[in-house]
Amino acid sequence: MLLHHLVTCVLFLVSLLGFIVNAFFFLKLTALQKTLNSFQKLCFVKGISNALICASIILWAVPLSAFSAKTENVWRSWNIGISELTASGGYIFGPLCQILMAANRVIVLYCPLFRMRMERVPSTNISIFVCVLVSLYCSIAGMQGPCVLIYHPETLAWSPELSTCIDSMDGLQLATIIILTFIAILFNVLAVFKLIYDKVSGITDTQKSRRRKRWLAMFIQNVIQDALHVIDMINYSVLDKLVEGEGFHFIFMSLSFALIYVLDGIVMLRFHVYTQQRAVERKNWMFVVAQFSPRQT
Repeated sequence: MLLHHLVTCVLFLVSLLGFIVNAFFFLKLTALQKTLNSFQKLCFVKGISNALICASIILWAVPLSAFSAKTENVWRSWNIGISELTASGGYIFGPLCQILMAANRVIVLYCPLFRMRMERVPSTNISIFVCVLVSLYCSIAGMQGPCVLIYHPETLAWSPELSTCIDSMDGLQLATIIILTFIAILFNVLAVFKLIYDKVSGITDTQKSRRRKRWLAMFIQNVIQDALHVIDMINYSVLDKLVEGEGFHFIFMSLSFALIYVLDGIVMLRFHVYTQQRAVERKNWMFVVAQFSPRQT
């Protein structure tokens, strides 16, 4: 019982940190940027999704486990609805956003003229809306199927209600995440290949260096974010079955699930907010130097 309350407290603290980091990210991003570009819009929406998932853990999962509720005593319809929205539709939304981020860079690098024509159409907003619809479909379809996801307060884990569905669902989820991650990484590799080997005319060497550094930072961000979901699914589908004990199950199932949203928020905060702040500070410094530098006569 002591271990159960201890791991519940850890889950609460990690989820609270994830909510704070992601909420701080999208609030700070909107404060720094009056108009968000396509990539920043996708990160902004992803930050909101991360914060909502962390909030659902704090407001639903943690109280049930803290009060030692039994699965059979929890409102089944509520449990299924929140679990499917959090651990199914909400979970798949992250990798879908990663594909859009990578595809956005490929289009900008390989088809700049097409991108300029598409600016008249809110393509990013439409893409985000489609991702939301796909995520909601996954949640609603899951609610109607025989292998519904529920939260088990005793083990602090989201898993199928029927034990006979566990193996098939784990295999399906792992394969889905790996396929989506592979697509996103493929787009990222295409973008980096274009960036390294393409010769851009009309700009200075300094501008070329800054351009490559900016795109390399975006590539690193995406690869890290792609890896988070794959690692979590491997923890849940593979490693968890190789260990025994409540503590190990908590680490590979619940803690891994909550931790990816903390790390995801930190990555976006590092590569967007702090980088943008340094860029603004550098521009302000250059402006001050230009103002006070001696003029040539």
